[in-house]
Amino acid sequence: VAFHLSQVPVAGTLEVFLDPDGGGQSPEVEIFEDPTYQSPYAFVYDLVTNSLVFSLETMPPEGATLRVVYDLAETA
Repeated sequence: VAFHLSQVPVAGTLEVFLDPDGGGQSPEVEIFEDPTYQSPYAFVYDLVTNSLVFSLETMPPEGATLRVVYDLAETA
């Protein structure tokens, strides 16, 4: 499952936060990129498609919300 970003992040600035129930009842937690998918809710950032990619095993639960924070490259 892929979530496409609207703009390309500056390398090293991507932060992803998960609200498991999507309603603010559960504390928001930071989740991390993991190319081996060894942790819950881990994702891989795909530079080609500019998206966060989750495996079926690490996909956030239905109704969850993601908050993605990153810096943008300055334009000339």
